[in-house]
Amino acid sequence: GKYKAEAGSGSCARCEKGWFAEEVGSSSCLGCPAGTFHADLSATSTACEWCPEHSSSVEGSYVGEHCRCNAGYTGPDGGPCVACEAGTYKSLKGSDACSTCPVGLFDA
Repeated sequence: GKYKAEAGSGSCARCEKGWFAEEVGSSSCLGCPAGTFHADLSATSTACEWCPEHSSSVEGSYVGEHCRCNAGYTGPDGGPCVACEAGTYKSLKGSDACSTCPVGLFDA
């Protein structure tokens, strides 16, 4: 979206990537909250998009690839994310593959 910080006859400015104008006539831009992203720089865009299921992003994310699979899930940045199979685990966010559980242990 676009915003205009000062009253008067000047033109509106486009919000930066990862930021959006909540409504027409906004005086500032808002950062997309964690778990969302905003890649659309059109003048009419007023909302962020949700990350795919089982993934999350940091505030101000501006491309879908900023959505990283949560721990316990694997897949490419931007999704889709799938659960680690039985007997495997992943303790960190990201696109890394799930690891095999050590002998004698299992993932519940």
